[in-house]
Amino acid sequence: MEDVAIWQLTVLFVVAAIGMSMSGAAGFGGGVIILPVLVWIYGPEVAVPVVALFQLIGTATRFWLARDSIDWKVVAWFAAGSTPFAILGSFIFIATDTDLLIRIMGGGMIALVTLMQLPWTKRVRMALWGFLPLGGASGFLASVIGIPGPFQPVFYLAYGLSPRAYMASFSLSMCMIQVPKLAVYGAGGELITPLVVGLGLSLGVVAAGGAYFGARLLRRIPEKWFAISVNVIVFAFGVLFLVAGG
Repeated sequence: MEDVAIWQLTVLFVVAAIGMSMSGAAGFGGGVIILPVLVWIYGPEVAVPVVALFQLIGTATRFWLARDSIDWKVVAWFAAGSTPFAILGSFIFIATDTDLLIRIMGGGMIALVTLMQLPWTKRVRMALWGFLPLGGASGFLASVIGIPGPFQPVFYLAYGLSPRAYMASFSLSMCMIQVPKLAVYGAGGELITPLVVGLGLSLGVVAAGGAYFGARLLRRIPEKWFAISVNVIVFAFGVLFLVAGG
């Protein structure tokens, strides 16, 4: 860790700025983009808790900027599923290799986006109770492999939320996932070190700025193109995860 070069840190912070600008516009992407860079530089034991701190600050900024549009029923159902599985997944992460899980998630995202484009899936609507299992899956994945998807946006859009309501509700849901993760990483796995805290807070400042820029960009995106862009990005990340793994 002492051998980390300045150029590597520069790459890390540039990627963080780009990732959170995208995340501020689409609601996700920051953690997905920055996690591989952190793993490359520091390894997974540092990368995953750093991403948790990074996402805590970034998602808190995003939902605060659109707090008037939060769908509290969606958030409550999601949190009921995500909290226990985030705790379980955090303990599993401490002793589990994540490469295979990342590849499986990538394949699942590709399959999900593909299925959503079939004619019969155009009529599918997400029920409110569906956010309970969605939260469980998201909390587990976020804790075991460091990021929760990104497959959740497809379900939020299928439920019928507007872009702003989706942004606020999804961001608050993702923010709440980070709390039990960080508690277990610190108490159970002793992974919250000074390095992790320093990197997480520094990247969090970048995350807050990127979230603000992305939220302003969101106002310029028509709803039709917003849904299309989310599906394209989810599919692209699915291919990346399937091919590259952890």
